[in-house]
Amino acid sequence: MSIISIIVPVYNVAPYIKRCAESLRSQTFFDIEIIFIDDGSTDGSAEICDAYALEDSRIKVIHQANAGVSSARNVGIQVAKGEFIGFVDADDFIDKKMYEELYKVMQACGADISCCDLAFFDGEKITESGKTGEVAVLNGEQTFAKMLDTSAYLRMGVWNKLYRREIIGDIQFEVGRHMSEDLLFLIETVLEVEKVAYIQKPLYFYYRQREGAATRKKYGNYEKQRIESTQKLVDVVRNRHGSILEEAILYKCINGDLTAFNKMIAADVVDRDTIIYVKNDLKKEIRSVLSSRISLAKKAQILLATYSFSLYRILYQITNK
Repeated sequence: MSIISIIVPVYNVAPYIKRCAESLRSQTFFDIEIIFIDDGSTDGSAEICDAYALEDSRIKVIHQANAGVSSARNVGIQVAKGEFIGFVDADDFIDKKMYEELYKVMQACGADISCCDLAFFDGEKITESGKTGEVAVLNGEQTFAKMLDTSAYLRMGVWNKLYRREIIGDIQFEVGRHMSEDLLFLIETVLEVEKVAYIQKPLYFYYRQREGAATRKKYGNYEKQRIESTQKLVDVVRNRHGSILEEAILYKCINGDLTAFNKMIAADVVDRDTIIYVKNDLKKEIRSVLSSRISLAKKAQILLATYSFSLYRILYQITNK
């Protein structure tokens, strides 16, 4: 039985899947199973995965009708045989030592989850995080606070982490959700554990330029899902994890509310219901925002969005020409 199961949802990523697969096959931690979940690809991605499965007995391919990334990850969890679970997106790739290092620090620290920084890859160059490689042992709240800091490199994703199987248990990704499904999963896993081992260097390489990726889609239901998810985050934190409430509120206001406005403006859309909702939400949190640690410029930006979408739109258009 493999020790680590790596789950890779695959949907129309033919230009990228080989790079991802080779980075998985070259792992210095050999005792892994690689589970490609083909989610109804039509561009040849499925055939590439099948070819790799013929070459490497550690690779398993499951084909299903298109049902979304959440469904694909859930299927992967169901069939995984490993004691530990990892997730990789098919357009990303990883350092050859990533899973060896994540496994070692998890065992050494007695942690339930281990994680590492990411670096951004734009197809030509890699933006390094510049971290030292030191290992920090944190609790779930401390780890989540770092993930909520979007200026850092731990980030709110499931993919640069390794989980003990029992931590996941019956937790599933919400099927039908295509935005912030990672956040909801992490609320139920990382936020609740007692010990996380954090390697402070980039071992996961996140490709952030792919056309068609969820984070690059124009305004629509995706942004409404993001708002819903960030609100759930604040509700959970307010009830059970008050020590990171400020970080959660700022994340909701900036990555939920303001991002919805930004996507709306960029797409030249006026969604009045969402405008009203966001403005009311920002008003509710404005005292917390104004007393927080963020810069005066960011406070002014949030304050402007709270009281005037029209003026906020003008500012956004000027600063994003």
